[in-house]
Parts: sequence; structure tokens; C-alpha cells
Amino acid sequence: SEAVAASAAVPIVFAPVVIRNYSQKCGFKLPDELEAQAHARDTSPIVKAYLKALDDYRKGDQVQYIKLLDGGLTDNWGLSAFNVQMAAAREPWRPMTKADAISVSDFQFIVVDAGRNVAGDWTKTLEGPNAQELLDAVADTAVDSAVRSSYEVMRLQMKLWEQRLKQWRCSLTPEEVAQVRGSTDGWTCDAVSIRLDRVSFEDLGAARAAELGRVPTRFKLTPDQVKMTVDAGETVIRKILGPDPRERADR
Repeated sequence: SEAVAASAAVPIVFAPVVIRNYSQKCGFKLPDELEAQAHARDTSPIVKAYLKALDDYRKGDQVQYIKLLDGGLTDNWGLSAFNVQMAAAREPWRPMTKADAISVSDFQFIVVDAGRNVAGDWTKTLEGPNAQELLDAVADTAVDSAVRSSYEVMRLQMKLWEQRLKQWRCSLTPEEVAQVRGSTDGWTCDAVSIRLDRVSFEDLGAARAAELGRVPTRFKLTPDQVKMTVDAGETVIRKILGPDPRERADR
């Protein structure tokens, strides 16, 4: 319940969820590799920011309470964790395991854009916006900017990752491949594809996207709104991924 409350804790509208910091009792320690990256000059800024946050949380005497707000304010599409993993990777197969990187042929990452239309019509009048409309506009602008940048970073990361994987796989000996797969039959070192797909209501056409974009973001919706949203989700997935996405997911 606290996780759900925190995920909806938009500033002003909801108070942050407060939890006590017990880091001094848990004995957490960064792995040596990450500890080294935290102090290395060439470490990616997003990795350093992540490691600094972990370090701050461990300072129980200074950070006694953690205040949780809606994560969508900075990472509405949930991409930052994967981007951090990619930026922190020192081996070409990371963040997969070595065995998975040898066996995989298709890796598909689907980003679901569940954004809504910008609320309010104050741009049509001389008056306004009021305080709530202004807050919504500022939040929407910040969220939209963050997700676009994060998605573009991930798109470029995926391309580079595919190149690194192919180079690494083609450097393996037949014995190394057979140790994981049992044999090299049917295996081609550069036959690996990494794909990033974004699905959104825009894929259903402008009119339907506009209708779906007006569905409010809240815990209580009408049965018709729930059905319309679920049906739209199923339709857009089938449109982008095909009639049976499970067949592709199995690979």
C-alpha cells in the first residue's frame, strides 16, 4: 500500500510517503566494482548520480527519513534503471548473464507510453492559468522532457549494446559456446538482434488517441473507461507486435 501511495504522490496534490532510514542496521555495502566506479573520473554522470544516492541513503545519521514522491516526475517510462545498468556495464554482455548473452537471438524491450493529454484549455482565453493549471503544465513539461531524453539515451545504448554483443560473441571459441548451449549447431555469432519498441495510444490514430488521452490519472475510473483502456492496450500491442506476442517473447 505504501508503494502504491508513493507512486501516486504528486507534489502538492499528495503528501510524500515518509519511511525511516535503517541503513545503519542493514550492513549494506556496494560491490567493489561499483565502489571503484563511484570514484573513477570516467564514470558516466548518471551512474555517479545513482551511486551517490545509494551512498547518501547509507548515511543514516544525516538522512534519517526518506520522503518518496511520484517517480514519474523524473522517470515516467521507467527507463533510468536500465540506462544506469547499461552505462555501468564493464563486460559486453551486461546487464544479461554471460550464458543468456550467448543463447539469445532476439531481445526486445517494449516501452509503454501511457501519457495523457495536457489538461486544461487556458491557452484559449486571456485569463489564466490558475495555480493548479500552472502546476500541471510545469509538471507535464518536466515529465515529457525527461522521458524524451531518457528514451533517446536508451535507443542509442541499445544500438551500441548490439554491436558489442556481436563482437564479443564472434570472439568466443566453439568450446565456450558449446559449454553453454551443448553444441554450436544452428548458432551464428552475429545473429543477435536487440530491438527497442515504444507503444502508445498514438498508434491507434489521432481520434482514438485523443479520447484515451482524456482518461484521468486516478485510482477510480468508470467501468467504461477501464474497458476502453484495456481494449486499447490489447489492440496496440497486437498491432505493433503481431497477433500472438508470446511467440516472440519466448525467444
